[in-house]
Amino acid sequence: TLGDISFISSTLDNDFENLLKDLENAGNNLINSFKPSFVSNASLTATYNFNRYGLSQENTSFLRLFLEGGGTFGNLVMREILSDTVEFYRYVKINGDFRRHYRISNHDVIAYRINIGVAVPYGDNQVLPYEKYFFAGGSNSIRAWVPRRLGPGSYAAFDTLANELVFDDSFEQSGEILLETSIEVRRNLFGFINGAVFIDAGNVWTIREEATRPGSKFKINSFLDQIAIGSGVGLRFDFSFLVLRLDAGVKIYDPARPSGTRFIWDDGFKSGAFANTETVVYNLGVGYPF
Repeated sequence: TLGDISFISSTLDNDFENLLKDLENAGNNLINSFKPSFVSNASLTATYNFNRYGLSQENTSFLRLFLEGGGTFGNLVMREILSDTVEFYRYVKINGDFRRHYRISNHDVIAYRINIGVAVPYGDNQVLPYEKYFFAGGSNSIRAWVPRRLGPGSYAAFDTLANELVFDDSFEQSGEILLETSIEVRRNLFGFINGAVFIDAGNVWTIREEATRPGSKFKINSFLDQIAIGSGVGLRFDFSFLVLRLDAGVKIYDPARPSGTRFIWDDGFKSGAFANTETVVYNLGVGYPF
């Protein structure tokens, strides 16, 4: 069991602060995550590693369970000391990460991963510390999206003046619910160079309706239609002491696009707000994604 206490004071860029205020006026309380704050938490992590995951030439598995509680005792005590202008957080965060390597020959491995998480804020401000949110996209997530820009849900930016969707990945997209899974076939090409073909799927969602991000809330009857799918190929340069990785991902199904144009082979997939979006997303990483 680990404990952590931190006091955060930040100075915001004027443009970003104005954006947060605009969101607040529209009902989004994300600005609370960037105010001076006091954060206390305690966490518990349990791991199960079968056959030295990632190192053995046999079939291997890895399971990590993580539980974190924020607030409670530390916040109750510090509320009597610190000013009311300081944000206090209360939340529960749960995350489960399962990984499996299945060796099909001396040169070929099938690897897959399932990563699920939920974080529930229950304090007065109804938000999480920003670093406690979940994000999707990037070299260790859904690789057809740039880092931390996927989701939440089917949300897409909308220009109310022009009355149309606009493509905007300027800001990270956070959520309280995470679901992502990946599978890839890895093969040694020659020497220290390995190749991979992969499919990633997943998204993040919010637990409450947000007027500023319609379509972001997790709903049992619609979340399957909001799971993004990407595929691609990659190279891994294994120097034994260091693995450098280059992956190229392509969107197969994008839930942010209008219904009927979400698959890459649908008419309209590359039109409107998404006409000039990237076709291939390149990710450079250190180590294997899972």
